[in-house]
Amino acid sequence: MPLITQIQEDIKTALRSGERLKLTTLRMLLSVIKQREKDTGKEITDDAILAIIEKQVQL
Repeated sequence: MPLITQIQEDIKTALRSGERLKLTTLRMLLSVIKQREKDTGKEITDDAILAIIEKQVQL
């Protein structure tokens, strides 16, 4: 399963279970991924998603 799909599924799960922190974090991550796709004009790869996650963790 592609990482973006897994993130979207995790968002749904967090929403259903009421995990606010997890939900907010995943939504922010998805937003960054979507913005990167928009900026590059291409679908983003799993490797690029991992790089985004690493960068966001460092912030």
